[in-house]
Amino acid sequence: MKRKGFTLVELLVVIAIIALLMGILMPALARVRQLAFRLTCGTNLAGIGKAMLIYANDYDDELPRAGGRLSTWNGPVVWNANNRYTAYGVTQADGTGGKASITSCFYLLVKYAEVTPKSFVCKGDTGTTEWQLAQETSVPVGFEMIDAWDFGATPWDNCSYSLHLPFGTYALTSSSEPGLAIASER
Repeated sequence: MKRKGFTLVELLVVIAIIALLMGILMPALARVRQLAFRLTCGTNLAGIGKAMLIYANDYDDELPRAGGRLSTWNGPVVWNANNRYTAYGVTQADGTGGKASITSCFYLLVKYAEVTPKSFVCKGDTGTTEWQLAQETSVPVGFEMIDAWDFGATPWDNCSYSLHLPFGTYALTSSSEPGLAIASER
């Protein structure tokens, strides 16, 4: 008795059906994956927002603003400096002036509000990785993550979020309009 198997045509039809189903399902799965990334990013931003309010509570209602009083935006800062005056280029005796970056403002939350660098990375933002001190080449002896003033030498590679410009006349405080966005995805 001769066994009958699949013919070549039947096999090709089955393969075509599987390929068609994969073509339909893969974009849907990619969309679900992106939605999951956005949910994680939203959760990170919510945590960052809460940490900003805790920071403001400790620092006279001021949201994290790196540099000195009346500092201006300019990046990047000297992330591995041994004090804030060197890190931000503050030269005036009264602590005014200096320059800072958006990422250095965020890093104050790592330094003073116990937020991990991982919280500043959105998985949907390709090319952004969690900052780790071990990846830096110019680390002074005995230097720890809490001693840093920014997310390393290339901070833009380690932070997925943007911040309402904290410098100048329009800087937000914790008593600003509650409906205003403070931080967002880049």
